[in-house]
Amino acid sequence: MKIPEILSRFSGKQSQVVLFVAGCIEFSLAGVFSLRLEPDPKNAFLFGYSMPRLALFGLSILFGLGMLIFACSAGLRSRVMVRLEAGVQKAPMVFALIVLLLAGLGIMIGLMPSAALGKFGLYFSRLRLFLFVFCLMPAQFSLYWLKPGHWQGDRALLRIFMIWLLALGSVVGLILLSGWGLTPEGILWGPVGTPLTGLQLSLVFWVGLLLFGVFGFLKDRVSNNIVKIFDFLVVVCLFAGALTIWMDLPSPRNEFSYRPLEPYLQAFPNSDAAVHDVGGLSILNGSGIFFGQYTDKPLYMVFLAFLHLLGGNDYNLLALLHAAFMALMLPGLYFFGKSFHSRMFGFLLASGVALRQYNAIYLSNHLYYNATVRQFLTEVPTLLGIVLFTWAFFAWVRSPERAGWRAFFTGGILGVITLIRLNPSLLILAVPVFIFFSNFRNRQFWLKQALLFLLGCSLVITPWLLTGRDATGTPYFLVKFYDIIDVRYGPSGALPFENSVAGAPAEPAALTVMSAGVDMPPLSIKTFPGFVINHSLHNLVTAFLTLPDSILVVDQTLTVLTERPYWTGKTLSVALRQIPFLILNLVLLAFGLGWAWQRWRWAGMVPLFVFIVYSGSLGLGRTSGSRYIVPVDWVVYFYFILGLLCMLPAAFKRFFAVGSQDDTPVTPVVSPASTWMRFGMVTILVCVAGSVPAAQYLFPPRPCGPEENFDSLVQGLISQGAPPQFNLFYGEIIYPEVRKDHLSFSLLTCRNVLYFDLYDFRGKLAIGQRVLAGLTDTSLHPGLYFVALEDTDKGSAKMIWQAH
Repeated sequence: MKIPEILSRFSGKQSQVVLFVAGCIEFSLAGVFSLRLEPDPKNAFLFGYSMPRLALFGLSILFGLGMLIFACSAGLRSRVMVRLEAGVQKAPMVFALIVLLLAGLGIMIGLMPSAALGKFGLYFSRLRLFLFVFCLMPAQFSLYWLKPGHWQGDRALLRIFMIWLLALGSVVGLILLSGWGLTPEGILWGPVGTPLTGLQLSLVFWVGLLLFGVFGFLKDRVSNNIVKIFDFLVVVCLFAGALTIWMDLPSPRNEFSYRPLEPYLQAFPNSDAAVHDVGGLSILNGSGIFFGQYTDKPLYMVFLAFLHLLGGNDYNLLALLHAAFMALMLPGLYFFGKSFHSRMFGFLLASGVALRQYNAIYLSNHLYYNATVRQFLTEVPTLLGIVLFTWAFFAWVRSPERAGWRAFFTGGILGVITLIRLNPSLLILAVPVFIFFSNFRNRQFWLKQALLFLLGCSLVITPWLLTGRDATGTPYFLVKFYDIIDVRYGPSGALPFENSVAGAPAEPAALTVMSAGVDMPPLSIKTFPGFVINHSLHNLVTAFLTLPDSILVVDQTLTVLTERPYWTGKTLSVALRQIPFLILNLVLLAFGLGWAWQRWRWAGMVPLFVFIVYSGSLGLGRTSGSRYIVPVDWVVYFYFILGLLCMLPAAFKRFFAVGSQDDTPVTPVVSPASTWMRFGMVTILVCVAGSVPAAQYLFPPRPCGPEENFDSLVQGLISQGAPPQFNLFYGEIIYPEVRKDHLSFSLLTCRNVLYFDLYDFRGKLAIGQRVLAGLTDTSLHPGLYFVALEDTDKGSAKMIWQAH
């Protein structure tokens, strides 16, 4: 039976009666369920219920009786429906917007946990069902106007949607039958990423409807300058709002960040975050990037050195500065989404990513191996870079007439990202292949684009290739690849040796969070290419499972939501109630992919291509899940939100229109403004490329010891009890922590970082304070004999601690 035939049966007087009777039943049920809630004996008025409870029951029944009267009285019903229909025909967009706003508000009311409203939660729990029915009633009655002939599906889009749904279903079937993506392998097998709740998605969608619904009415009545100001204000609000909610939370605490303790109250970096921070501090110390030793993240260490120039050693301020720079991803997402579909889409995408980063901070002590915008980890900066790269790549592919400069800039952005984290480097080889297929009929055009793209990459990467080398002359850029092949591809599959601060705790093993429900996959996941496929598909699984998949109120609380087995480290176990929503999420993804292909062809597949290639690079590196997918898991939300947004105009085609789709072809014009913009972008890329080798020599080296009166200092320390022979180290205090019985800190010297514990030390050392450390053992874990405070003016040093 066709849709028009179905709708024809649900029209006229009979449909009106059905809608009013349904409304009567719904309001009556709301009243009955309000009485089923636990009564309040202290305020009992009648039958053990308080006066407000009885009033709510009476109001619900009154609304229900009103609906029943309309259902029974044809004349009264007809007059009301005629007036409503006249209003709908006069202002269909206004009607549609009001209906959708009320429906969205009703959904949020249904999902909102009472505890989120604090002292008002008790009242809300009693009003919830009545408000839910009241807000959804207009949407229910709007079905009356979906008459035959006013709703027709796009058959071409439907065919593409079915193809994508079949493709995604095949991938899901492969995963379930083979166990690839579900079977744990190695200690870099991470759990599911950071979730987004249904309530949060409903909230941003409702705000977007309100904001861009009003904008849709006013856009044609204002000038282009006003529209640009509107975009600017949206971007500013996104940036400021995200930064506010990110910094409003307590400092994240996990494997990469210490808990802020008295008297410093700062979340000092730990593990990988400490390595990156020390690499930046060594630049300011005049010792080059990470003391001139091996690193595959040179540009990020240069960035952290820049942050220290701005914020000194105040790690609370440094976290704010770091988060502020990372928040630049939100304007990028907004304008990318605006150019891809509409302002509404850009807003939803940017808001969704901002809330997920908020959740990452909030859950930093619950989710294993997490990465946040306030921690010194490379995953979130790589996310920022990938967003800008994907946007530039999309602009390049969708506008071949501007391919030259856009290809060059896209390559330059990718080169910048690879100096932050090496995983995106696989895109250097993959992008020309993608461009070849998207320009299959014009191979000469493809070759020109590919060469310009590679030129942009080379411009940024080459300086580091030439200057960043080990003792054998091998570029550090290649050392990581050799290390992965030698260690992670070996029989044991063990982790390679990672640079770390001496004495810092080693990375803990990843929790086993997934297990296949079938026999072992046909290819061994312990050998190549089995583990590559396994990890690559695991990235897809862990990204997909972060989508909202529950309408239960309890699942809108993040700490409760993350108690599911695939977040707590147990085997994969999906509740039956999740399955319909997982299928719905798959359908929305397919719809978003179908719309993207229909509208933009190859350009619409750019985000998917980036996600697949990056996931494959993680698989080749034998890593997956958790913080590793942070740079690209937003792509799943990209197509998910796109599918959700594109289905609404299809369902409300008669009167639904929100935002604007800015896809008018632009004729390429070389103007002085565009010439200056190109020159500026080239200048930025050159400066970024040169900053890495320049950081090795930009700051003068600090002395490895006191420059004056060194002999008198030594004699003075010996007279205070120091042994006759010891090794004197001169440096500054970083990461001090006062615990119950000792002080721990790291000493940043001119050559490396040493980690110490001073037991029975009750004093306080300031961050950045210069001290002398006397060591009787200079091994990796040195035995500290004493620490002295120097006084260079007087040429003396006072011993403040010595071993007992």
